[in-house]
Amino acid sequence: MMRLLVTDANIFIDLVHLGVIEAFFRLPFEIHTSDIVWDEISAHHPAFEGMSVHVHSVEPDEMKTFLRLNEHYPGLGMADCSVIYFSELLQGICLTGDGTLRKIVQTRGQEVHGILFVVKQFAECRIYTFTECGDILQQLKRINPRLPKTEIDKLLASLEAGGF
Repeated sequence: MMRLLVTDANIFIDLVHLGVIEAFFRLPFEIHTSDIVWDEISAHHPAFEGMSVHVHSVEPDEMKTFLRLNEHYPGLGMADCSVIYFSELLQGICLTGDGTLRKIVQTRGQEVHGILFVVKQFAECRIYTFTECGDILQQLKRINPRLPKTEIDKLLASLEAGGF
């Protein structure tokens, strides 16, 4: 059975900026998101043409759940709440670059990863070579300075050594 990724806007945006969005959809995962996230990335929709994204519409009763989540975790927006909700509902992996969201998802017992997980999957699934993944990581360091440089450097070192 194929694993599910419930993806936040920042992951999609980074993948588009890196020019690897098509490769992301070749990974052995079903890609899901909410219509709230989908609306946030509407400027990037042309990059998703022909890609299989499962966009879940938010029903009114689900919005009530998001509001409760938002009350419990005041730093989250509705898109963040939708990612938590759908990753739990679908029993999928939450994929986000937002540190606050990541910590909350972990405390709720859900599996959560970020963009570095995606790059590692590119290498493990042989979509890109280790050298190409290293180049992607270097580019990622330039376009997203908020990422954990120590973790990127560890992954770069592993790739340069020929594996994980």
